[in-house]
Amino acid sequence: MIFGGNFSQVLPIVKFGGLNEQINASIQKSNLWRKFDCLKLKKNMRTGEESEEFSFFLMQIENGTIQQDKNEMIDIPNICMSQENLIKDVFGNEILNTNQQANDVILRTTNSDSNDINDCALRLLKDVHNNFTPAALPLYILNVKIGASVMLLRNMNIKLGLCNGRRLKIIVIKPSVIQCNFLTGPTAGTVVFVPKMDITSTDTDYRFILHRHQFPLKLCYAMNINKSQGQTLNKVGIHLKQFVFTHGQLYAALSRCRKMNDLKIFSADSKNKQINKMKNVVFKEALTKQ
Repeated sequence: MIFGGNFSQVLPIVKFGGLNEQINASIQKSNLWRKFDCLKLKKNMRTGEESEEFSFFLMQIENGTIQQDKNEMIDIPNICMSQENLIKDVFGNEILNTNQQANDVILRTTNSDSNDINDCALRLLKDVHNNFTPAALPLYILNVKIGASVMLLRNMNIKLGLCNGRRLKIIVIKPSVIQCNFLTGPTAGTVVFVPKMDITSTDTDYRFILHRHQFPLKLCYAMNINKSQGQTLNKVGIHLKQFVFTHGQLYAALSRCRKMNDLKIFSADSKNKQINKMKNVVFKEALTKQ
């Protein structure tokens, strides 16, 4: 029979017992202890040779020889200090990663303290799912009002003009359906109904499939340049806090309106200071040869 353990670690738990009771509950106090052959392991295999400083620190902690102040407190190494939020420091953005969860953990002194952390992590897990919004999905919480301009995110009825990207104006809001008018085109003013529906993300960038029961709408006071393609607008503002990054984006944005007077541009540098420059990306090989 083989027993393994480290007596430098936590003593046996004795309900309502003090230090003496805990020590007496140790196997070293058993009458059988003198019959054991003891083998001691001297090398810390977990930290390895590349972490000699950490190994020495652990040994001082283990042996109780680390320097203490007058209040019997020891310094936390600067590299170990949590800079912001412990949950984020430990899990980062990988809280949805099963492999990451299996190897990362936050340790606290009591179960009740651990429960608090677990509750916070669970809320974070929920928020992470809710904050994921692939391009084809509506927001988890859709804030709209009567009179708001919205964009349809799904092809619902092409014959009626209920197509992905169609702009609408909200007339009536009900729990399971929103009544709208078409904003543009020959059918402008026509009344249509947009129901709440089950929507599944097909975005393969995530480690999960996202299902959302929501109206397939989003506010369209601002939209991405790519989504604006094909539309003719009366007045256009272009916000270039992040410069265009791919072929033809700037052209697509600038060409949405009819006159330069109807175009307003905000461009900023990395410090969000307004500048009078903007970037244009053109891949000559992508242009049609005359």
